[in-house]
Amino acid sequence: MRRPRISSLNLLVALAIIGQLAVSIGQLTPATFAAGAEMAYILTLTSDGPGAVLADRQADTYAPDSVVTLIARAGGGAVFVGWYVDGLDTGWANPLTLTMNANHAVVATFAPRPVFADVPANAPVAEAIVQLAARGVIKGYGFPDNRFGPDDVTLRAQMAALIARAMGWDGEDYGTPFGDRAGTDHDLWRKVGTLAHHGVARGYANGTFNPTDPVLHAQTISFITRAMVAKGYWAPQADNAALYPNVPAESGHRGDLATFAAYAGDVPGAAATAIWEEWDRPVTRAWFAITLWQALDHHFGTAVASATARNTSPPPVAARTPTATATATPVPATPRPSGTTYLFGTLISQDMTEAQAAAEYAAGVRFVELELGWNMYEPQDGVFDANYAAAMKRKLQMFQAAGFKVVLGVGLWWSPSWLLTYPNSTYLNQYGTAAPGAPNLTFNRTLRQRAEAYIARVDRDLGLNNFWAVRTGSGPYVETLLPEHTAGGNTNAYWAYDANAQGTLGNLPTSIPPTPFPGWRPGQTTYNGQPFTTVQVERWADWYLGAVADGANWQIAAYKRLGYTGYFHVTQPGVGTRPTEYNNAVTGYLSGPGDPLHTFSRGAVFFKTFPKFTDRQNVVINISSVYDGSSWANPTQSHCQATDAGVSLNDPQILAWSSPRWQSYLAKRYGMPTIGENPDQGYNFERYNALMMDEAAKLMQSCGLQGLYWAFDKNLHSGTPGVTLQDYATVISRYGR
Repeated sequence: MRRPRISSLNLLVALAIIGQLAVSIGQLTPATFAAGAEMAYILTLTSDGPGAVLADRQADTYAPDSVVTLIARAGGGAVFVGWYVDGLDTGWANPLTLTMNANHAVVATFAPRPVFADVPANAPVAEAIVQLAARGVIKGYGFPDNRFGPDDVTLRAQMAALIARAMGWDGEDYGTPFGDRAGTDHDLWRKVGTLAHHGVARGYANGTFNPTDPVLHAQTISFITRAMVAKGYWAPQADNAALYPNVPAESGHRGDLATFAAYAGDVPGAAATAIWEEWDRPVTRAWFAITLWQALDHHFGTAVASATARNTSPPPVAARTPTATATATPVPATPRPSGTTYLFGTLISQDMTEAQAAAEYAAGVRFVELELGWNMYEPQDGVFDANYAAAMKRKLQMFQAAGFKVVLGVGLWWSPSWLLTYPNSTYLNQYGTAAPGAPNLTFNRTLRQRAEAYIARVDRDLGLNNFWAVRTGSGPYVETLLPEHTAGGNTNAYWAYDANAQGTLGNLPTSIPPTPFPGWRPGQTTYNGQPFTTVQVERWADWYLGAVADGANWQIAAYKRLGYTGYFHVTQPGVGTRPTEYNNAVTGYLSGPGDPLHTFSRGAVFFKTFPKFTDRQNVVINISSVYDGSSWANPTQSHCQATDAGVSLNDPQILAWSSPRWQSYLAKRYGMPTIGENPDQGYNFERYNALMMDEAAKLMQSCGLQGLYWAFDKNLHSGTPGVTLQDYATVISRYGR
């Protein structure tokens, strides 16, 4: 649960609250002090997840170079997974010593403590398994029995997947140089290729990798060590003959053993100078977990948070408390919203029963959407239905009790009919035709104020900070769009011709200027008797698309003004209008032929709207078309590639990309993470099946999405062929291990 930001001198009381809370210590900055006054710095502490962060010294401001010790305390059933100092991942050493040489913002992150049926809490292997699972590095077998299989043998291909995930390489694809894939899963085989690319997996002299062979103890040490070296965390060490003397030099593992011992200590269960009898025997999943966690924890749990200490020399034998500074190097081994950890959820989940909730959580579903209807919540202007609000609150509490993260769909798109009784409440196109049933939340300030009052009531009744994320769009739609280009019976309709948009009424939101060319209409090559240039067309288009983006900005700002601190899943459909099509449309005066998908008039020009999102903190682009027609039409161009970032915006190859690939490319370009959802059953009935599930998950993985909504929750329980809960559980387990 997230709580609003608190500012108080009684920090110990506030910080003892277990939950997601933020505490700002003071409101001053160094610039606040008058000339000659002593410089001082502010420390902002935030907990993200079920836990709290405590400071040994509480003050409004801190003197330069003063030291503060921070302790992260996980709440019941939670695990502390790491620190972020000024936005940089600085590992998970606990306590953390912070030098106040600037204003600092520190976030302590927590995750629910994973529980496996066959891993007792007091088992020696439990801590390593729990810590890795909490970070998304390893997962169990999930549905239906929630086992981890600690005594199962680890195969070489499985090992590749675990290490790729731990190193943040999970979304990479370089092909695989070995010739013996046989029946190995596509994604496991891709990760083998990733490890080969980074020099971690070298295979055998005959060009094979033997992916289904058990991985041996010494091989495990080599794979982990080479990965840590490839990331720059460790430096290779020379062989030490005193270490594990029975491991032969021709095995190729001795240098890796020396490096592992120098940085992470003795191999688990074997003293460094003793005979290591198991060196050439298969490893279990439990031993692999213990060994991988030992390597990661020695680096990120005890090493100094500086590039020098991590990259060039082994840490000393005695563990020490790290000192984090504003120049700390990011630590990508902790999975963050970059595609290295996948969350699976469902859309429109409010019809779920308690039994279904328990079954879905056991299947690996981790987030659900509670979708409200504005028309149900506020059936009359200013009159709210208390019974409906109470029912939604009970559903929210049920979701929370089941362990889910909950996404709020506030339901502006289910708008009440009374909203349309306000003056100039509808969208008008250049033909003077209204968009049926769509309240104009883009250009009508009064309607926005009514929407804000509704959202405030939802906050009062349900508490916005009970929600992990909020789904937002623009205007009256769940997606960031204007009405259809054919709405009202016309074609190529642009929706900026009501009196407010044209600047003649005075009820335009203050964040949107009036049209720069009142009365100009798409297709016209003259204006007020003078030639109208394509430069002017582009200026008008920039204003029009700016209004679309403003709809998203307005919603985000409205939630933040109420103290909401969670994520915003800003929903974007399809591929929209791409640069080549945009240029053709502008050259053609927006007359229609240059925009073959008819998305320009709806505002779906993502390479223009994404950079107009003014506050991108906690904004996540939600791609609502993961495995739509753009994917199956060009399957060879569907998946994201490591080289995409180097492609120019105007490169024509982009026209063949799928919507997840195109939107992911843009989101990364403008510094926003991504999540996605599949097209629903109505989009293409024949393709709404288990193949869609699997292909959507593959796109999620290749494009580095945070996770995937399944549209819709009810279909998992309705007997729809190929999209049962068991089918979803299979996909989740396939991409979660």
